[in-house]
Amino acid sequence: PGFRLRPKRPRAAAEERLLCVGVACVDIIDVLDAFPEADGECRSKARLRRLGGNGANLVCVASQFDSLCCSLLYATVPEDSDPAAAFVRSNLTANGVQDLGVLPAVE
Repeated sequence: PGFRLRPKRPRAAAEERLLCVGVACVDIIDVLDAFPEADGECRSKARLRRLGGNGANLVCVASQFDSLCCSLLYATVPEDSDPAAAFVRSNLTANGVQDLGVLPAVE
């Protein structure tokens, strides 16, 4: 009973790679004083932009592990003409992610 960690196996760092498939997008977060009532309105105190999408978030977290030599993301992202595309790519690069195979989103 209980949770047991598996023993670590020796890893060859040059061979450890991770490929994540999913979406890379921009999450917009509004900071409020209180949650508005149904059909109510309120003013946002602040607006934050963060990298979003399951594929992007997973590969950024996984890239922090020393056992991986590289993390790759195959995902759809905003079109290059969209300012969000630069935001997504710069966040992926800052997290040490190679965005090979990134496809523009099709409407």
